[in-house]
Amino acid sequence: MTEIEAEFIQREENKEVYAALKKIPERDQRIIFLKYSGYSYREIAESLNLEEASIGTYLVRAKKKLKIALDEIKG
Repeated sequence: MTEIEAEFIQREENKEVYAALKKIPERDQRIIFLKYSGYSYREIAESLNLEEASIGTYLVRAKKKLKIALDEIKG
C-alpha cells in the first residue's frame, strides 16, 4: 500500500468515526473527546459535573454506543 492510499483510508475512517460520534448522545461524545484529549477521570468529572467514580462506566458505555453507531455506518 502506498503512502497516498494509506492516507486516503485513514481519512475515510476518520469520516466514519466522526459520523458515528454525531449519532451518540452529546454527553457520551464529550466523555470520549475529553478522554482521548488526555483529560483524567477527575478532570472529566469536574468538566461534566459527574462523579469521578462513574467516569469509567460512562466511558465504557459511550464506547459501546460509538461501536454500534460505527457498525451501522459501515453496514
